[in-house]
Amino acid sequence: MKHNQECNHFSFPIAMVFHLDSVISKQKFMYLWLHSMFFFHVGAAHNVKLAAFTSMRRFPSRGVVSHNPNIPTQSPAYLERRNLTTRSLSSANLVSSLKSNTVKKWQGLLKKRKKRTEENATVVEGPRMVFDLLENPKTRLLVQHVLVCDENPSYSDEGWMDRLYKQQQNNHPDLTISLGTEQVLSACTDTVTPQGIVATVKIPNQQNSAHSPSAKEGKAPLYLVLDGVSDPGNVGTLLRSSVATGVTAVVLLPKCCDVWNPKAVRSAMGCSFQVPILSINSFEECLDLLQGGWGVTDFWAATMIDEKGKDDSQSSPKASVEHYNVDWLQGPTALIIGSEGTGLSDEVRSAISDHTVRAVHVPMEEGIESLNAAVCGSVIMFEYMRQCRTRTPVQK
Repeated sequence: MKHNQECNHFSFPIAMVFHLDSVISKQKFMYLWLHSMFFFHVGAAHNVKLAAFTSMRRFPSRGVVSHNPNIPTQSPAYLERRNLTTRSLSSANLVSSLKSNTVKKWQGLLKKRKKRTEENATVVEGPRMVFDLLENPKTRLLVQHVLVCDENPSYSDEGWMDRLYKQQQNNHPDLTISLGTEQVLSACTDTVTPQGIVATVKIPNQQNSAHSPSAKEGKAPLYLVLDGVSDPGNVGTLLRSSVATGVTAVVLLPKCCDVWNPKAVRSAMGCSFQVPILSINSFEECLDLLQGGWGVTDFWAATMIDEKGKDDSQSSPKASVEHYNVDWLQGPTALIIGSEGTGLSDEVRSAISDHTVRAVHVPMEEGIESLNAAVCGSVIMFEYMRQCRTRTPVQK
């Protein structure tokens, strides 16, 4: 008996056999042997379950963290590793296949302008942009679906799921939350190193041309007109600066980059959703709208070309004026920024020639040919903001 007490449950069946060798019949021997083997397997299975709490690995076919198919995603070990509540986890869908409809839809939004127009949605990547949109009362309901990589350390370390669930529970019950593998996240983003969280966001309704956007109280409205600015990075930067300086609305002329291109959205850092945007078919239509509908009295086009009159007078209507010498508060004003390569379109240059539009420039030291379109536009917009903060707008 002392020998049996020192044996663990793995050696017990064998030890038992040696003690019974000549005492019992063959039938009783087989009965006891089978009985002992049952307990042997129960003990081994018990050890496997215990091991699941301390040795977790990815189970690829499920796309979740699990030791084997017998360990459910709702097990205490899974929740403990992820530091999530059961309720938070149960609200999340699981995306593990690259052929799923979710992945196909997101890839379409990433690559095709037509798809973004059809779905009236775009893709936003990164925790800062996603949570900024969700935590801003003006934009949170635009967020439709958030996909989180369950292998990213910030998934649990920064409490992404808890923050998402809190928004879903308190402010946005229609928000869809999903978990995905690294492969799925890579397929749903266009960056080299995905940040672990990505979302589809509804494109806001386009500014109604029949109604003038409301300027902030006490400020003369400034409208930013983009004339064929095709680089997504420049478009995004200009949108970001327009929000930072209090621009009333942004008007897009033909040949402009799609402002809902994921690269442009990323460059704008979410500001695309915070300023009214309107696309116009021609510059002539733009003039009719801004003058007749929105009451714009002054048009300025940024250019590096000195177009002084024959009398070489800076007061000539064709002269290009330094941006800090323009009174941006005389009344509703429009600032036109041309494309990176060709500058202002022929239509805008023609309007400068017939004095419908005035030329403005940012002075520079000699040896520099021109400024980046986004830099030039941003410098002028910040001058507008400076004047707004230091002067009282002139009421015409």
